[in-house]
Amino acid sequence: MGTIDFRSTTEAFTPARLPVTVSGASAGDSVSIFGTIHSTNGFLQLTQVAATSFPMFVVPQGQLATSDLHEFHAIASSTTGTVRNERLVGASRRDFGAGLQLTLSSLLASAALATVSTSPFTRVRVQAARQAEYSQLWMTLLTQPSASVALLIGGGYLGSATTVDFTLPDFSTVVGWQNVWTLQPGLETEWHHIACGWAIGDGGRVEGQVERWAARSGKFVP
Repeated sequence: MGTIDFRSTTEAFTPARLPVTVSGASAGDSVSIFGTIHSTNGFLQLTQVAATSFPMFVVPQGQLATSDLHEFHAIASSTTGTVRNERLVGASRRDFGAGLQLTLSSLLASAALATVSTSPFTRVRVQAARQAEYSQLWMTLLTQPSASVALLIGGGYLGSATTVDFTLPDFSTVVGWQNVWTLQPGLETEWHHIACGWAIGDGGRVEGQVERWAARSGKFVP
């Protein structure tokens, strides 16, 4: 890339401002907003806000490439005891007009973790209520110092089920499997539950897409 002259009227331009309003945050939440440009892959701004409305930088319409979309996301996070909650809402659009409203959905519900067996290796069962706003994907990540397990369940697999109920399979009969690859009993284990949902589409960024996810994390000993 050659030299860019930020004083030039052809190589540089003044960003526009977009009022972004965030609703749905709870008392004690830390709220951040960040903006990017999809296709061009440019980062616009990251800010932690105390107010519910904040002006964010956007690229003027005349400076956007044909396939560019503005993306704005709001993240709210809080910690109660040893449990951390996070929520995200994002919107993708070429032109947000006079302003953007981002509404955070509910906290992710508590999920039950149970140890099914500890031999020949530790297997766990995850049970949780399925929330309509986060119905497209569920992931549970379990991490120990020397091993981690990720359980991913898609909305297509769950179908019309109202709950997530999944047990780590017994892989001990699989050729080549080694029990040390997975969780060991009696060790402190970090758990992370993440659920995702999209109001419009889930195959990549498209005009008008709204995405939502929520996460909940803590520790247990299987």
